[in-house]
Amino acid sequence: MNTRYWIPLFLQTVRYSLLVFGLLKLLSLVQSRELFKLADPVLLIPTSYVFSLAAISEIALFFFLGLRKRLSLRLSTTLWFSGILVIYRTFSHLSSANTPCPCLGFFADWLPISRATSERLPLVFLSYYLIGSCLGLIILLKTKENAPIIA
Repeated sequence: MNTRYWIPLFLQTVRYSLLVFGLLKLLSLVQSRELFKLADPVLLIPTSYVFSLAAISEIALFFFLGLRKRLSLRLSTTLWFSGILVIYRTFSHLSSANTPCPCLGFFADWLPISRATSERLPLVFLSYYLIGSCLGLIILLKTKENAPIIA
């Protein structure tokens, strides 16, 4: 498939999945939960602050990826953001392996899927972001197709 088509399609799927994850986090913040009062195991600040920061970052990235910027810049930004999430998830796993990650917000409780699946789903998307942005950047470096494309 021509990179002129699949890379913008990849970026659109990243954009809208980030929007969904960000909105789910924002909606979860409205609910009063004990988890939000606890300190985050990695950043040692209230979990509500971490959720707010993550939601705002995901929604901001949604808007940034929609701009007519160079493909390499949008792919690099996706790779950078994914790298931050991988580092955070790694430290989170190392610091408290028994604590589940509420990455989908508390709306995951309403989905007809198991708890294990709701915890793996964000990891699947994170893998998709990482692999897709790496492949996209490699292809752009090989083909030198770095012109702005409306995605």
